[in-house]
Amino acid sequence: MPLSIRIGTWFIGESVDYEEVTVDDTVRALDTSKLAVSNYVWLQAATATMRMTLHGVDPTASFGIRLFDGEQFETVIKTASKLRFIREGASNGLVRAVYYR
Repeated sequence: MPLSIRIGTWFIGESVDYEEVTVDDTVRALDTSKLAVSNYVWLQAATATMRMTLHGVDPTASFGIRLFDGEQFETVIKTASKLRFIREGASNGLVRAVYYR
């Protein structure tokens, strides 16, 4: 079952930036300059299943937490700075990130 949240009940603060990261067969991370000016980030997986890790180790197509299309979560910047993503199958995914402070 996909993980989802209601944004309005979780976020207190001002959105300060946005980015979309194409997740292909190369490990991807969030933009460090955007992380540097934020306190937390809301993320959404879109268009394909992908894998992510939260501890700075690179995921593979078979290693990491599986994210399905439409799943959403928030995390503090300390954890967000260690997030890594890679697609699981043949289709590229997309990570949408809204940065808050």
